[in-house]
This record gives sequence, structure tokens and C-alpha cells, in this order.
Amino acid sequence: TAEIIPTIEIPATSTLFSFAILTPDDPALIAVVQEMANQWALLNITVTVDAVDLATYRSQCHAQYSTHIGSGVRPDNKAYTFDPRAPVQKSAFWWLWPMATVSLSPGDPAVSLFWFNPISPTRTELVAITYTPDGKSTPQLEAASLYAGTILSEEDNRLCESVQRGMASRGYRQGRFVVDSDRTAISEHAVHHFHQLVADALNWRKSVAKV
Repeated sequence: TAEIIPTIEIPATSTLFSFAILTPDDPALIAVVQEMANQWALLNITVTVDAVDLATYRSQCHAQYSTHIGSGVRPDNKAYTFDPRAPVQKSAFWWLWPMATVSLSPGDPAVSLFWFNPISPTRTELVAITYTPDGKSTPQLEAASLYAGTILSEEDNRLCESVQRGMASRGYRQGRFVVDSDRTAISEHAVHHFHQLVADALNWRKSVAKV
């Protein structure tokens, strides 16, 4: 006998969830990703496609911190728009051992601080605060905050939760890091650097090896 698989009807007006796809600023790649986004839209999943200049993004590791800086920002990006003459024309993140991050986003001047407090091996608490020169926000900063809170953070949360589920599965095996000699945007050397610092703090290693 044939097995009947139940179907789930999704109202046409409902959105299951939304996320953004970052792609290199190449017309051919953008067209492919946009077609993927159109297919997701048929399932009521909203996808924003945004092109970034990955050639200008670099991560550098130091003894107790790492820097992640991209200078190829676009004022008309789909995350949020900002004045081409705005004071900040780059995106920059400074990660500080063991669990703090300083963030600078393109647009009006503002610095955000993030603390990642581990609650258990599978749960982490995030505390964030933003400072501006005069203590006031702007419409552009509000738009950037909305994007970070509803799109960017949601993507990161889903990714971390997926990793935790994978690590808890019986099929999990230790994987490898993707590291290239030019330390480009796709290189995972900064993640490897963090894992080395954790291993040192737990006395699992004698010294941090260069990567």
C-alpha cells in the first residue's frame, strides 16, 4: 500500500521566517542567489540578497584579540542605507578575549559593545550596549539596530543552535577549519585562534601555534 504523507497548508500571507544572503559583488553570482531567493519566496520565506566586497574584508589574529575589518561598504546596501558622506565608511569588529566584542558599523558614528556570557555548555547570554558621541540615536542608527536585531542576530542564533544540535548528534565527528594563505573573508583562522585560546586556558595545550 502507498504511504500517505500529510501536507501542511501555509497561509499565503504568512512568513515562516526571513534571512539575508551575502554574496560577492559579482553580477553572475548575484543573479544565481537572487533566483534562489525567488524560490524560497514560494515557501513564504523572505530572503534579502546583498552584495558585499569580500576582497576588502580581512581578519587578523593577535595574542589576546582579533580584528575583522571591511572597507568595501556600500551606502545603498539592502541591510540599511546611510549617507555616502557619513563619518564611518567601514565595518569593523574587535574581538577581545575571552568574551567581548567592540563593533563599528558604517554610517553615523556609534560604538557597540557585546558580552557573551556562557550559561552552560549549550547556552549563552548576550548583553549589548551602544554609545554615540552625544548620547542620542538617529534614524539611520535605528535602522541599523533593527537590521542587526531582527535579521543578523537571528541568522547567527539559528547557526549556533544548528551547530549545537549537530555536535550533540551521534554522527558528529571533529571537522577541519577552512584556512587559506591570504586570510580572506572565507578563511576560518580566527575561529581556530579562539579555540586555541580556550585550549590554553584549560591547560589543554602548552602554547598557541601559529596558523
